[in-house]
Amino acid sequence: MYKGNKIAIGIPCFNEAIALPEVLEGISVFFPEAEVYVFDNNSSDNTFQVAQEYISSSTLSPSNLVSKKTGSLIPKLWGGI
Repeated sequence: MYKGNKIAIGIPCFNEAIALPEVLEGISVFFPEAEVYVFDNNSSDNTFQVAQEYISSSTLSPSNLVSKKTGSLIPKLWGGI
């Protein structure tokens, strides 16, 4: 489908606990081979926990979940990918 190319999808989140499961499910349907990275930018809701629960019940690696509690999230977004 992707002719040998890899797809990485980064999802920056701030208080997205309600929307995140639907977003992740949609990505898993339309881009099942993609590497998905969830970046929680110091959310005050339970975005990080929602992401952890989804990742633990999916084929995603726990290392694909990044939580940044202070400062800018941007350097973390693609720095290690």
